[in-house]
Amino acid sequence: MSNQPAMKTSANSLQVFAVILLTIIGIGAFTLSFRALTEMFVASGNPEMVSWIFPIIIDGPILAATVAIFYLASFENKRGEKFYSWSVLALFSAASIILNARHVALNDTRELDVTTSTIMAAAPPVALMFVIHLLAILIHRQKKRSGSTVKATNKDGEIVIGTKKKTDNQILVLVKNHVAKGKAVTASDMMRWTGAPSVQSASYQLGRLRKAHPETFEVKSSPRAVITSPATTTNVEA
Repeated sequence: MSNQPAMKTSANSLQVFAVILLTIIGIGAFTLSFRALTEMFVASGNPEMVSWIFPIIIDGPILAATVAIFYLASFENKRGEKFYSWSVLALFSAASIILNARHVALNDTRELDVTTSTIMAAAPPVALMFVIHLLAILIHRQKKRSGSTVKATNKDGEIVIGTKKKTDNQILVLVKNHVAKGKAVTASDMMRWTGAPSVQSASYQLGRLRKAHPETFEVKSSPRAVITSPATTTNVEA
């Protein structure tokens, strides 16, 4: 048990080092790709004054698509959006690699053969693509880990795990405990259990689970004490 904080600190330090290293590599790769793409833009007859925009148009969507892919990964559906994001990533990565490789033709002073020069020219956009993806993985994993370590007990004595996303089974366990006390589940309860960002989001989750598991949300009437008198005979509800 005493080694766990040290191991966690070591893991965090390694992650910080990895992020810094990947950021440095990413800046270097983007700088080389930026230079090649601006020269290609000017060589195609476009004004040099606006040449800096072209690399952003080519390499920028790679970053945007990667962020979108990891954001959409938390949704079970969204297949169309996921396919679109992957398509953007593949298309602009290919464009950046091809244009950087073609940049070799502009250099008449090279001393290496064409094949080696082309591979070297294509290396920066390839490195940039992988670095962006690795950074997104590290950030995504850190968010998932930091969101699943806190535990607390609410005012009703229910254990609530402090994670931003719970499985349906975890939520249903909380629902059963809540309903067993004769309480109906509300959107506020769902927000407290799931960390939903809004009442609308919590209501959507509540409706989805209630439709799939109606029996779990059914609040059974509690036993009632029945008063009887010698003159009156009443059915006793157990």
